[in-house]
Amino acid sequence: MICDLGDRFSLCVRSLANQKGLDAMTDIRLYRHVFWRVFVFLSIVTVASWVAQFWFEDLTPITAVLIVATVCACIVWLMCPRTKRELPDILGELHSVYFESDGLCFAPSFVVVDGLCWCQIICQNRYARICSAKVMIVPMEGMSKNGEAHEVPPVVAEFNCEGGEVGRIRIPYPIATHWQEKIMIYDVYAQSFYPRGTGNLMRSKEGLEVGAPPHALFDVLRPVGLMMLGKYEISNTASIELRLPENVRDSIPPDVDEILDTIWELEEPAEAAPVAKA
Repeated sequence: MICDLGDRFSLCVRSLANQKGLDAMTDIRLYRHVFWRVFVFLSIVTVASWVAQFWFEDLTPITAVLIVATVCACIVWLMCPRTKRELPDILGELHSVYFESDGLCFAPSFVVVDGLCWCQIICQNRYARICSAKVMIVPMEGMSKNGEAHEVPPVVAEFNCEGGEVGRIRIPYPIATHWQEKIMIYDVYAQSFYPRGTGNLMRSKEGLEVGAPPHALFDVLRPVGLMMLGKYEISNTASIELRLPENVRDSIPPDVDEILDTIWELEEPAEAAPVAKA
Protein backbone atom coordinates (compact mmCIF):
# COMPACT_ATOMS: atom_id res chain seq x y z
CA MET A 1 0.00 0.00 0.00
CA ILE A 2 2.79 2.42 0.97
CA CYS A 3 4.86 1.54 -2.13
CA ASP A 4 1.80 1.91 -4.36
CA LEU A 5 1.03 5.30 -2.82
CA GLY A 6 4.62 6.36 -3.39
CA ASP A 7 4.45 5.30 -7.04
CA ARG A 8 1.26 7.27 -7.55
CA PHE A 9 2.68 10.33 -5.81
CA SER A 10 5.67 10.08 -8.17
CA LEU A 11 3.28 9.99 -11.14
CA CYS A 12 1.53 13.07 -9.76
CA VAL A 13 4.86 14.89 -9.45
CA ARG A 14 5.84 13.98 -13.03
CA SER A 15 2.43 15.08 -14.27
CA LEU A 16 2.88 18.35 -12.40
CA ALA A 17 6.27 18.82 -14.05
CA ASN A 18 4.71 18.33 -17.50
CA GLN A 19 1.91 20.79 -16.74
CA LYS A 20 4.45 23.39 -15.64
CA GLY A 21 6.58 22.87 -18.75
CA LEU A 22 9.71 21.93 -16.80
CA ASP A 23 12.56 20.21 -18.61
CA ALA A 24 14.10 18.54 -15.53
CA MET A 25 12.84 17.19 -12.24
CA THR A 26 15.61 19.10 -10.50
CA ASP A 27 14.06 22.44 -11.35
CA ILE A 28 13.82 24.42 -8.11
CA ARG A 29 10.35 25.69 -8.98
CA LEU A 30 9.01 22.15 -9.01
CA TYR A 31 10.42 21.41 -5.58
CA ARG A 32 8.93 24.60 -4.20
CA HIS A 33 5.55 23.72 -5.66
CA VAL A 34 5.67 20.15 -4.30
CA PHE A 35 6.86 21.43 -0.89
CA TRP A 36 3.92 23.83 -0.79
CA ARG A 37 1.46 21.01 -1.53
CA VAL A 38 3.02 18.79 1.13
CA PHE A 39 2.85 21.68 3.60
CA VAL A 40 -0.84 22.22 2.84
CA PHE A 41 -1.49 18.47 3.17
CA LEU A 42 0.19 18.32 6.59
CA SER A 43 -1.61 21.46 7.71
CA ILE A 44 -4.96 19.93 6.80
CA VAL A 45 -4.07 16.73 8.69
CA THR A 46 -3.03 18.74 11.76
CA VAL A 47 -6.16 20.92 11.84
CA ALA A 48 -8.49 18.02 11.07
CA SER A 49 -6.84 15.96 13.82
CA TRP A 50 -7.34 18.76 16.33
CA VAL A 51 -11.00 19.07 15.30
CA ALA A 52 -11.50 15.29 15.56
CA GLN A 53 -9.93 15.19 19.02
CA PHE A 54 -12.08 18.10 20.13
CA TRP A 55 -15.23 16.50 18.71
CA PHE A 56 -14.52 13.02 20.01
CA GLU A 57 -13.18 13.46 23.51
CA ASP A 58 -12.17 9.81 23.85
CA LEU A 59 -9.62 10.04 21.02
CA THR A 60 -5.96 10.44 21.93
CA PRO A 61 -3.90 12.91 19.83
CA ILE A 62 -1.93 10.17 18.11
CA THR A 63 -5.09 8.23 17.25
CA ALA A 64 -6.72 11.31 15.77
CA VAL A 65 -3.64 12.05 13.65
CA LEU A 66 -3.47 8.47 12.37
CA ILE A 67 -7.16 8.40 11.43
CA VAL A 68 -7.09 11.73 9.60
CA ALA A 69 -3.78 10.95 7.86
CA THR A 70 -5.15 7.61 6.67
CA VAL A 71 -8.29 9.25 5.26
CA CYS A 72 -6.24 11.94 3.46
CA ALA A 73 -3.82 9.33 2.09
CA CYS A 74 -6.75 7.31 0.71
CA ILE A 75 -8.07 10.44 -1.02
CA VAL A 76 -4.66 11.09 -2.61
CA TRP A 77 -4.42 7.42 -3.60
CA LEU A 78 -7.77 7.62 -5.38
CA MET A 79 -7.03 10.93 -7.13
CA CYS A 80 -3.54 10.11 -8.43
CA PRO A 81 -3.06 8.44 -11.86
CA ARG A 82 -3.29 4.66 -11.68
CA THR A 83 -1.70 2.08 -13.92
CA LYS A 84 -4.12 -0.83 -14.30
CA ARG A 85 -2.42 -2.46 -17.27
CA GLU A 86 1.10 -2.63 -18.58
CA LEU A 87 1.01 -2.71 -22.36
CA PRO A 88 4.05 -3.79 -24.41
CA ASP A 89 6.58 -1.07 -25.21
CA ILE A 90 6.41 -1.47 -28.99
CA LEU A 91 8.19 1.82 -29.60
CA GLY A 92 11.03 0.77 -27.28
CA GLU A 93 11.50 -2.39 -29.32
CA LEU A 94 11.99 -0.29 -32.47
CA HIS A 95 13.96 2.63 -31.02
CA SER A 96 16.28 2.52 -28.01
CA VAL A 97 15.65 6.22 -27.33
CA TYR A 98 12.45 8.13 -27.99
CA PHE A 99 10.76 11.42 -27.11
CA GLU A 100 7.59 12.27 -25.21
CA SER A 101 5.07 15.08 -24.88
CA ASP A 102 2.79 14.59 -21.85
CA GLY A 103 2.00 10.92 -22.50
CA LEU A 104 2.48 10.77 -26.27
CA CYS A 105 5.82 9.10 -27.11
CA PHE A 106 7.36 9.21 -30.58
CA ALA A 107 10.57 8.64 -32.54
CA PRO A 108 11.49 10.11 -35.95
CA SER A 109 13.67 8.39 -38.56
CA PHE A 110 14.20 8.18 -42.32
CA VAL A 111 13.21 5.29 -44.57
CA VAL A 112 13.78 4.99 -48.31
CA VAL A 113 11.30 3.26 -50.63
CA ASP A 114 11.90 3.14 -54.40
CA GLY A 115 14.28 6.08 -54.33
CA LEU A 116 11.95 8.33 -52.31
CA CYS A 117 12.88 9.32 -48.76
CA TRP A 118 10.16 9.33 -46.14
CA CYS A 119 10.29 10.96 -42.72
CA GLN A 120 8.78 8.30 -40.48
CA ILE A 121 7.35 9.12 -37.07
CA ILE A 122 6.26 6.21 -34.89
CA CYS A 123 4.02 7.32 -32.02
CA GLN A 124 2.89 5.48 -28.90
CA ASN A 125 0.13 6.57 -26.53
CA ARG A 126 0.91 5.82 -22.86
CA TYR A 127 -2.68 6.47 -21.74
CA ALA A 128 -6.04 4.79 -22.31
CA ARG A 129 -7.82 7.62 -24.15
CA ILE A 130 -7.36 9.30 -27.51
CA CYS A 131 -4.64 11.90 -27.91
CA SER A 132 -4.37 14.71 -30.45
CA ALA A 133 -0.76 15.59 -31.18
CA LYS A 134 1.42 17.94 -33.19
CA VAL A 135 5.06 17.06 -33.84
CA MET A 136 7.59 19.39 -35.41
CA ILE A 137 11.09 18.44 -36.59
CA VAL A 138 13.17 21.43 -37.69
CA PRO A 139 16.63 21.09 -39.31
CA MET A 140 19.37 23.45 -38.19
CA GLU A 141 20.47 24.02 -41.80
CA GLY A 142 19.12 23.74 -45.33
CA MET A 143 15.82 25.61 -44.96
CA SER A 144 14.78 28.39 -47.29
CA LYS A 145 13.94 31.83 -45.90
CA ASN A 146 12.99 33.52 -49.17
CA GLY A 147 10.04 31.40 -50.29
CA GLU A 148 11.97 28.99 -52.48
CA ALA A 149 11.89 25.21 -52.01
CA HIS A 150 13.70 23.89 -48.95
CA GLU A 151 16.87 21.93 -49.58
CA VAL A 152 16.32 20.17 -46.24
CA PRO A 153 12.68 20.72 -45.29
CA PRO A 154 11.11 20.92 -41.82
CA VAL A 155 8.39 18.44 -40.88
CA VAL A 156 5.06 19.27 -39.24
CA ALA A 157 2.80 16.32 -38.43
CA GLU A 158 -0.66 16.59 -36.88
CA PHE A 159 -2.46 13.37 -35.99
CA ASN A 160 -4.61 11.47 -33.48
CA CYS A 161 -3.44 8.43 -31.53
CA GLU A 162 -6.06 6.22 -29.91
CA GLY A 163 -5.72 5.00 -26.33
CA GLY A 164 -2.76 2.61 -25.98
CA GLU A 165 -2.23 2.68 -29.74
CA VAL A 166 1.07 2.60 -31.64
CA GLY A 167 0.82 4.39 -34.98
CA ARG A 168 3.07 5.35 -37.86
CA ILE A 169 3.13 8.51 -39.96
CA ARG A 170 5.19 8.66 -43.14
CA ILE A 171 5.71 12.02 -44.84
CA PRO A 172 7.48 12.25 -48.23
CA TYR A 173 10.80 14.02 -47.67
CA PRO A 174 12.76 15.45 -50.62
CA ILE A 175 16.43 16.26 -50.01
CA ALA A 176 18.67 18.39 -52.22
CA THR A 177 21.47 16.33 -53.79
CA HIS A 178 24.37 18.19 -52.16
CA TRP A 179 22.88 17.62 -48.68
CA GLN A 180 22.42 13.87 -49.07
CA GLU A 181 24.53 11.52 -46.93
CA LYS A 182 25.34 14.35 -44.50
CA ILE A 183 24.56 14.34 -40.78
CA MET A 184 21.85 16.81 -39.79
CA ILE A 185 20.78 17.98 -36.33
CA TYR A 186 17.05 18.54 -35.90
CA ASP A 187 15.23 20.42 -33.16
CA VAL A 188 12.26 18.38 -31.95
CA TYR A 189 9.03 19.93 -30.66
CA ALA A 190 5.71 18.35 -29.77
CA GLN A 191 2.40 19.17 -28.15
CA SER A 192 -0.27 16.70 -27.06
CA PHE A 193 -3.83 17.12 -25.88
CA TYR A 194 -6.29 14.61 -24.42
CA PRO A 195 -9.78 15.98 -25.19
CA ARG A 196 -11.50 13.48 -22.86
CA GLY A 197 -8.77 13.30 -20.25
CA THR A 198 -5.91 10.81 -20.17
CA GLY A 199 -7.70 7.89 -18.51
CA ASN A 200 -5.60 5.14 -16.95
CA LEU A 201 -1.84 4.96 -17.45
CA MET A 202 -1.14 1.96 -19.70
CA ARG A 203 2.65 2.14 -20.11
CA SER A 204 5.05 3.08 -17.33
CA LYS A 205 8.17 3.84 -19.40
CA GLU A 206 8.65 7.51 -20.22
CA GLY A 207 10.39 9.13 -23.15
CA LEU A 208 12.70 12.14 -23.24
CA GLU A 209 10.55 15.20 -22.67
CA VAL A 210 10.46 17.77 -25.49
CA GLY A 211 9.30 21.35 -25.45
CA ALA A 212 6.10 22.68 -26.94
CA PRO A 213 6.66 24.92 -29.97
CA PRO A 214 5.53 28.54 -29.93
CA HIS A 215 2.11 28.81 -31.53
CA ALA A 216 3.43 31.27 -34.09
CA LEU A 217 6.12 28.80 -35.15
CA PHE A 218 3.51 26.18 -36.06
CA ASP A 219 1.69 28.71 -38.22
CA VAL A 220 4.91 29.82 -39.89
CA LEU A 221 5.93 26.28 -40.84
CA ARG A 222 2.69 25.61 -42.66
CA PRO A 223 3.07 25.80 -46.49
CA VAL A 224 1.52 29.28 -46.67
CA GLY A 225 4.12 30.78 -44.36
CA LEU A 226 7.39 28.94 -44.92
CA MET A 227 9.11 32.03 -46.32
CA MET A 228 8.60 33.88 -43.02
CA LEU A 229 10.63 31.51 -40.84
CA GLY A 230 13.50 33.94 -40.48
CA LYS A 231 11.30 36.31 -38.45
CA TYR A 232 10.98 33.89 -35.54
CA GLU A 233 13.52 32.70 -33.01
CA ILE A 234 13.33 28.97 -32.25
CA SER A 235 13.56 28.28 -28.52
CA ASN A 236 15.68 25.57 -26.93
CA THR A 237 14.27 22.06 -26.96
CA ALA A 238 15.37 18.46 -27.45
CA SER A 239 17.31 17.57 -30.57
CA ILE A 240 18.20 14.51 -32.62
CA GLU A 241 21.04 13.75 -35.00
CA LEU A 242 20.11 11.91 -38.21
CA ARG A 243 22.07 11.00 -41.31
CA LEU A 244 20.35 12.13 -44.50
CA PRO A 245 19.90 9.24 -46.98
CA GLU A 246 21.75 9.24 -50.29
CA ASN A 247 20.52 8.63 -53.85
CA VAL A 248 17.00 9.86 -53.09
CA ARG A 249 14.68 12.24 -54.93
CA ASP A 250 15.01 15.98 -54.46
CA SER A 251 11.33 16.57 -55.23
CA ILE A 252 8.01 14.90 -54.38
CA PRO A 253 6.01 13.19 -57.18
CA PRO A 254 2.57 14.81 -57.58
CA ASP A 255 0.65 11.63 -56.71
CA VAL A 256 2.45 10.98 -53.39
CA ASP A 257 0.93 11.97 -50.04
CA GLU A 258 1.58 11.21 -46.39
CA ILE A 259 0.64 7.76 -45.06
CA LEU A 260 -0.90 6.98 -41.68
CA ASP A 261 -1.33 3.45 -40.39
CA THR A 262 -1.58 1.49 -37.14
CA ILE A 263 1.19 -0.80 -35.89
CA TRP A 264 -0.50 -1.94 -32.68
CA GLU A 265 -3.88 -1.19 -31.14
CA LEU A 266 -5.49 -1.85 -27.80
CA GLU A 267 -8.03 -4.66 -27.61
CA GLU A 268 -10.40 -3.79 -24.78
CA PRO A 269 -11.40 -7.36 -23.80
CA ALA A 270 -7.78 -8.44 -23.42
CA GLU A 271 -6.30 -8.36 -19.93
CA ALA A 272 -2.70 -7.25 -19.58
CA ALA A 273 -0.32 -7.99 -16.76
CA PRO A 274 -0.14 -5.46 -13.91
CA VAL A 275 2.77 -3.08 -13.81
CA ALA A 276 5.78 -4.54 -12.02
CA LYS A 277 7.07 -2.31 -9.25
CA ALA A 278 10.74 -1.49 -9.09
